[in-house]
Amino acid sequence: MKNPKNKTIVVITVISAFICGCPGMLLLFNGVPNLIDGIIQIAFIGKVSNTVSINFLLNIGLVCLSGVLLLIPLGLMIYLWTQRSQKAPLESLELAGISGDEPIPPTH
Repeated sequence: MKNPKNKTIVVITVISAFICGCPGMLLLFNGVPNLIDGIIQIAFIGKVSNTVSINFLLNIGLVCLSGVLLLIPLGLMIYLWTQRSQKAPLESLELAGISGDEPIPPTH
């Protein structure tokens, strides 16, 4: 993490986890049980009214919005993990001293 660009991405990821991830989880925890309740009311009870259909559509919207909010920090984390710091290229080694002029002896 010597690269200042990398540190910036880490800070942005942590901030987005709090700004986007926490509300996204809250919406998900609120939307999924209500969505399941709406599916049960429509499928098994057969009670379809304006209130049920509006709540059903709102809960679908909550789940979709929470998915988008959760994808933002997840995408930043994936970007952070895929970006590797560039390592300096290795210098070529040169033979020094007497061994530079002599051939390498054969091995048995």
